[in-house]
Amino acid sequence: MDIQALHAAIAAVCPILGVSTADSNDRSTWRIDFDPSATGVQRQTATALIAAYTGVDLAAYIANAHAALRDGGVTIGGMRIKTDAESRGLIDGAYALSQAQPDKSIDFKAASGWVAIDSQTMQTVAIAVGQWVQACYSAYRKLDEGRVAGTVTTTAQVDAAFAAVTLPS
Repeated sequence: MDIQALHAAIAAVCPILGVSTADSNDRSTWRIDFDPSATGVQRQTATALIAAYTGVDLAAYIANAHAALRDGGVTIGGMRIKTDAESRGLIDGAYALSQAQPDKSIDFKAASGWVAIDSQTMQTVAIAVGQWVQACYSAYRKLDEGRVAGTVTTTAQVDAAFAAVTLPS
């Protein structure tokens, strides 16, 4: 259970003194200690939030969803390109070779099959893969900061945000 995220999410909608989950598996032990300044509406909102809380380790969920997206591949110029760590390293090496020997083509196996890539296309692929990885990290950062701030509290929010990541043009 990510008690810090739960506390932050509740504190974002209602002034509180603290949150307690004595037994994370027994919701009857969960309670919110409200600040005396909390209004009735704020208390209702906070109570609904704790009732809907899934107990998912949201930090781990975000990290795992990020890795799956980042490493899951991307389509560039009709080629499906692998983007796992090994493939990114091979792409970096192929790009360096294409720059050192720009008059030679690179035999490259995309996820969609074998292709011979010229220097300019290899540069396009390498830059696009870098942009894809960066877009994934930017979404990861925004989600993680939202989790800490209490504005990202559900796996559905995480899934929707990562589903919206696209290759920059």
